[in-house]
Amino acid sequence: MQLGCTKKLQDYLKRDISPADQLADPFFSWSADLLTINRHKTVSVVNDCTRCGFVLYGVAAKTMKNLEQQIMDGIRTMLVADEIAPDLIDRYMEDCGQTITFTKTRDRSTVARMNKFNERVHRMADKFVLGPPIQKHCLRWMSDDVISSHGEYKTTLNLLQRAFADHYGTDKVFQHHTLTLMVNLQLDIPCSRVVEIPAGLTLADLHRIVQHLFYWQGYHLHEFRPPDGMPLDIAFPEYADLAVTGEFDESDCTKIEQCVSLQEAFTQYHTLIYTYDFGDDWQHEITLTEETIDAESKWPRCIAAIGTPPPEDVGGETGFAELRRILSNPQDEEYEDMKNWADDMGWKPFDLEQVNEALKRWRW
Repeated sequence: MQLGCTKKLQDYLKRDISPADQLADPFFSWSADLLTINRHKTVSVVNDCTRCGFVLYGVAAKTMKNLEQQIMDGIRTMLVADEIAPDLIDRYMEDCGQTITFTKTRDRSTVARMNKFNERVHRMADKFVLGPPIQKHCLRWMSDDVISSHGEYKTTLNLLQRAFADHYGTDKVFQHHTLTLMVNLQLDIPCSRVVEIPAGLTLADLHRIVQHLFYWQGYHLHEFRPPDGMPLDIAFPEYADLAVTGEFDESDCTKIEQCVSLQEAFTQYHTLIYTYDFGDDWQHEITLTEETIDAESKWPRCIAAIGTPPPEDVGGETGFAELRRILSNPQDEEYEDMKNWADDMGWKPFDLEQVNEALKRWRW
């Protein structure tokens, strides 16, 4: 495998560097640069064909001694995160070969692509955590780019899919991993949703999905906690340095939510508690019911629903019960006022098809 190194990385490696082989297949060729992220030396690695990449964060002398293996591990980890089928990953790694040839960069276009990748890396610097060189939780954002070519827009995943399909003669490039979650809103009447969600999405994504499922508007604060009540920075100590201490020494774990994948969360905890609006205190119990490998859909999808959720700012369970009581009796003197208020709040019966269309349009 060919690895084109920038001048900055060449000087840091202090290796013999040969000219790039211009005939080498770009799909099996990568480019690398040396960055400084959060005052830590970081090696960025980008595929010359697909523009997907990863970083080795906080590289040190001991890391550099085993740089070849670190890069090969990084490539495999990236492909797993992108949900490439395992047999194709094995074939790709075998075709890359057992050794890495360090060369100069191939041409200006590969350098330009690498510079654009580096811009994305710098933008997400606040998500990096200390310890692991390969920032697994950042891979999704690192390779999330849209490219314009001949008036057509494509994503890096589109390029990755096409490259694997062309090289290995298959239409089945991805193997999607999906979790089926039961989301039960704790009310005095049944109100629940069953949703299929890609395992690689994060708790922050799950927050947005629950907002869709229950017609919440995102006006209020929220949090995820395990059933034992621990905050996320305690439950997932590997991300603890991302937590921000706010008033009353309470931890704001919003950044942690952006990094913890659903696969991580529901491997460690079978059930999570999601609270929305600390005033009305809407408690949702979210439980893993099934895992599916090689799922058909890569989009979140609601597959079952019971009940209409409360509108925003209704006053908690007591206020919602009072709203239902009044609206059940058109003769009530408050009926018209409460009906107009509920309509203004967008309160309506659940529409499964509409919600799934909205979830599919979202760029996850």
